[in-house]
Amino acid sequence: MTGIVCCISLLLSAPDTFPAADTIFIHEKRQQLASVGKNVLHFEPGSGNLLSQDLASAGLSIRQYGPSGIGTLSRRGADPSQLQILWNGIVLNNPMLGMTDLGLLQNDAQSRIALTEGSSGSFYGSGSVGGTLSMQHVQPEKIGESLASSFTAGSFGRIQANADCRIKSSKSFFIWDNQWLNVKNNFPYKIENTSNANMQYAEREQNKSRISSGLHYRKWDVALHSEWQKGERGLGTSAGGTSSLGWQADENKRIALLANYQSSKVKWVQRLGFIQDNFVFQPLANQYKDSSRSQSLQYQQEWHFTVGGWNVIVGADLWQVSGKTRAYTKQAQQLFPAQFLSLFKQNKKYRIAASSRWEWHEQILVNAVSGEYALGKVINFKSFVSNSFRRPTLNDQYWSLGGNANIKPERGGNAEAGLAAKWMQGNVKADIAATLWARYLNNPIVWLPENNIWTASNMQRGDYYGTQFSAVLSGLIGQTQWQCHTTAEWCRAEMLKNDVQFRALFVPAFSGACFLKLQRNKWFMNTGCNWQTMRYTSTDNLSSLPGYTLFSVQTGKELRFKQHNLSLSAGADNIFNRSYEVMPGRPMPLSSFWLKAMIQINNYKNKP
Repeated sequence: MTGIVCCISLLLSAPDTFPAADTIFIHEKRQQLASVGKNVLHFEPGSGNLLSQDLASAGLSIRQYGPSGIGTLSRRGADPSQLQILWNGIVLNNPMLGMTDLGLLQNDAQSRIALTEGSSGSFYGSGSVGGTLSMQHVQPEKIGESLASSFTAGSFGRIQANADCRIKSSKSFFIWDNQWLNVKNNFPYKIENTSNANMQYAEREQNKSRISSGLHYRKWDVALHSEWQKGERGLGTSAGGTSSLGWQADENKRIALLANYQSSKVKWVQRLGFIQDNFVFQPLANQYKDSSRSQSLQYQQEWHFTVGGWNVIVGADLWQVSGKTRAYTKQAQQLFPAQFLSLFKQNKKYRIAASSRWEWHEQILVNAVSGEYALGKVINFKSFVSNSFRRPTLNDQYWSLGGNANIKPERGGNAEAGLAAKWMQGNVKADIAATLWARYLNNPIVWLPENNIWTASNMQRGDYYGTQFSAVLSGLIGQTQWQCHTTAEWCRAEMLKNDVQFRALFVPAFSGACFLKLQRNKWFMNTGCNWQTMRYTSTDNLSSLPGYTLFSVQTGKELRFKQHNLSLSAGADNIFNRSYEVMPGRPMPLSSFWLKAMIQINNYKNKP
């Protein structure tokens, strides 16, 4: 998986020249507008890995609670609950936890994934403080039918099987996709002050099924996406211990209905989504199970039109959330209506955009202004200023032991500026971007131990600032196509509580990645590393985890028989066998290896 860093171009245009759809038949305009003046990471789909694995391979900071525990994404010093995750435009964040376990999502061959850095609260509402991760399902590229199947086997008992069926005509499409994954996770490890040991009770099994379909009729495009996913996983043992930490089961159901009507002067977009998360946690054999169920129902409506050279989006969002668990003292249910307005204009030298969003529940107005100006044929200057907010989760408010009914929403501001350059000379292309950013946050919400009870509370203030750099170089040497992708980030995140300042937990000062991709004839090879520096693990900043660097390599060959494809590949992760921890007392797998075979049978009506 190779990340490609680029600037979004042609963010909005006249209604008769809208760019190609990011989702099936549906134009993801809000995502594009939110990207004005920012860097967006695009991840090539198709690996079949868990999403947390692929994001980590792109140099992003993943907080992993052990090899089978939850994986969350942290950007620009923000907590995982401060990053909004969208699924076909629908908010995926669990309303009880405020975050999403990336280990429950897979980067399969039918998703397009983009990470927008920085605050996008005026576009998506609560939670888009540190960034927005957007996942959209895409339609088959060619008219006809195709059937694909793959099988992967690897170290520590990893077995994975995928099956995919696609049918597309000029007016409709149908996709069925199914995945099964089982990993024993019986890897050896050694961390500080412990003897050699093998991980136990960390087996993971996961099943996922998805059906997507769509229809084009006159001026209407309609798509329906549905996913079901169920997983069970043991949580392993504590470092140096032999007793199980318990197990958990997760079941997720997601449905999204998208409709788009477009005439010569106006476009009308509607989204209706339903998401249900069921969670069961069994700590130990002699303790009771803790179960919870969260549900969210979302409706979004947008109108797109042009007035006096300005592209305008007017819309409204309605989000109903509920949570049920024995730990709540009363039923938790809330309704969040919002309205928003976005404006965009561009010419050959500049692009400017402005937006506002009114949250009726909190009576909060969120605004953003961004711009991009061409300094020449190669370099563009970009800037972005906004305010943002994040509402408390249901657990923050209703948890019986540590919940706080009087907790305040987080409110703050964000600013960033940078340069982006695109250059081509002969066979060599370069895409380079550098960004300086800063943000503050009043009333950050954290859970801290008070009187031996973990309690939701507001900090006084959080200050975050840093810089990001990314470069993609590609070219052709003889018959070998090559691409080098590098990212690097420096971040400083500071929190203030009772007039005492400390560095934010689990936020590395430096992180990054460097990957090289080579392709010659039918052979390919990818190699690279991602790294993080030291992270603090206690609020007094006296405890920390050392940094680590992980190297990986992948090679394979692709064969084509008429329209059909056969691919054989092999890879190794963490090839230097260096022990590391992402969370205290949670060792991660050392060197691992895998083999993969994939076959695709196609019956395309148009030329491949």
